[in-house]
Amino acid sequence: MIAENFTAPSILQGVLMTLQLTAISVVLGFAFGTVLALMRLSANPVLVAVSLAYTWFFRCVPMLVQLFLWYNIAALYPKIALSIPGLGEIWSAQSNALVSPFSGARPRLSPGADFPPYRVTAGDACHSAARR
Repeated sequence: MIAENFTAPSILQGVLMTLQLTAISVVLGFAFGTVLALMRLSANPVLVAVSLAYTWFFRCVPMLVQLFLWYNIAALYPKIALSIPGLGEIWSAQSNALVSPFSGARPRLSPGADFPPYRVTAGDACHSAARR
């Protein structure tokens, strides 16, 4: 009975999706973490500010809140568009076409701000802000 449940198609699909998300998260987390660490160490104040803002958002907003946000982004914004004043809408797409449930989980599972080299260079943004 237990062996049948472990080999059920839905369980195997869930295991495969978990492994895919894990692999993608490791690769993207390493890449984003390295870029964020380099931005944080930069002499350019704009790069440092962008790095700190990104880190603050992904480390200080609870993971569950972010997962709900990215997973349900189409409920908030059914259409995502790029417009320029005077020219009108240049590009638009349905949110469901851009953000699938699978890709909705990726931004939080691989934000880069939790990658150890970034943490060493940037410190803990949430805790240092709370101590002030």
